Amino acid sequence: MQTFTDKNEFITGADISTLQQIEDFGGKVYEKGIQRKCMDILQDRGFNYIRLKVWNNPGLPNSDPAGYNNKEHTLQMAKRIKDMGFKLLIDFHYSDFWADPQVQTKPAAWEGLKFEGLNDAVYEYTKEVITALKAQGTLPEMVQIGNEISNGFLWDDGKLDGINATDAQWDKFCQLLKSGIRGLKDSLGSMQDVKIMIHIDKGGDFEFSKNFYDHIISREVEFDVIGQSYYSQWHGTIADLEYTLNSLAATYNKELVVVETAYPWTPKSDSNMPNKVTVQLDGYPATVDGQAKFIRDVIKVIKNVPDNKGTGLFYWEPAFITVEGCGWKYGEGNEWGNMTLFDFEGNLLDSIQAFKEEE
Repeated sequence: MQTFTDKNEFITGADISTLQQIEDFGGKVYEKGIQRKCMDILQDRGFNYIRLKVWNNPGLPNSDPAGYNNKEHTLQMAKRIKDMGFKLLIDFHYSDFWADPQVQTKPAAWEGLKFEGLNDAVYEYTKEVITALKAQGTLPEMVQIGNEISNGFLWDDGKLDGINATDAQWDKFCQLLKSGIRGLKDSLGSMQDVKIMIHIDKGGDFEFSKNFYDHIISREVEFDVIGQSYYSQWHGTIADLEYTLNSLAATYNKELVVVETAYPWTPKSDSNMPNKVTVQLDGYPATVDGQAKFIRDVIKVIKNVPDNKGTGLFYWEPAFITVEGCGWKYGEGNEWGNMTLFDFEGNLLDSIQAFKEEE
């Protein structure tokens, strides 16, 4: 198989899943006082990959009332992304709203399905979305089956009870994973190749990570990329990240991507919701300089993973600025405004330069 990027180019990625909504609700970003398009700014700073999450049917009660991140909006964004020359990672949540280790709620349309029917739904939905992307000429280079699935997904059928999960739970979870992977593969032509990522949120926990990947590999889940989240709030120090990535590289013949990371540039909040991430690491103050140092050091850790297994990183929602009517949950407030690469008024921060600095 080919590597992610031409000539082994390091992945410098961003998840901008909220950008379309932010723009539609009037959000603007600026560089040196001049309004610019966010993706132009990212591309100028060396970003070469974009990640988009996919929700099944947002717009329902208890989800995003504006209905973004569905298949239709994903197709629109994918066209913009590919037209600019970015590569594309599609992140299936298999939910109508946020999916993470604390919540993996089935899409409402799938709630009453028996296990066999749920597998069929995962297969058909994955195939449907990828086929639609392929049909408009925007086939992704990489797809992840589930988002931060350390505790499983599609609860309760695919739920895992952490390291105490039973063999029966692992069997059901892996069967659902395989249904998504089969849906992806069956949407491709014989000459088309898309990398498959399995993503958990244990960037600073090697033992948990090993337990997880040992279980799915022993059940013959086929995938190419180990995806990890790494946030200071939950995942330890940068030394913990280094140990985890290096140990995973020594254990598995897989490429490693830190597919979610970010760091605060200020301890303040500009909305009626408290900041999601408040923990600062020693030596990395919540300042623009501290954010830049964090970015540089995380990149260094990934690039130094043995045998070139550290392939890249994605900064999570660098332009998730607070815009009235568009926010973290139900259009009210934003828990992420201190983690962006833009200040509260949408002005570009100097910390973005850390992505383009030479080794």
